[in-house]
Amino acid sequence: MSPCPLHWNRAALIPGRRSGHQTYPLKITGNCHPARVHFTGTIESGGPGPVKYAWARSDQPSTAAFTLNFEKPGVLPVTYDWLMPGPADGWVVLHVISPEDTRSAKVQFHVPPCAT
Repeated sequence: MSPCPLHWNRAALIPGRRSGHQTYPLKITGNCHPARVHFTGTIESGGPGPVKYAWARSDQPSTAAFTLNFEKPGVLPVTYDWLMPGPADGWVVLHVISPEDTRSAKVQFHVPPCAT
């Protein structure tokens, strides 16, 4: 009798802190408005196979799902860009949907008004 395969996933989206072997800071770029808020995170899988994930935002639930195909256990990077037309406060969560449901910590951001 063979053991059941081990499946586990982790989502990491932690600005300015270490995730795996790299640091993933939150970046806000652009010439005032619109501003691009760039999120970088990782998804770690305990085995080969597809991992389905989505990004949830403060202004809407997850709408589009994406799939990472792991060839072996490990960590893969994921990114997300949000264009802000003006000053804003918000948050993003990286949501792993399957094979096991898990979420990153909520990452909050602030896009200030343009300097006059």
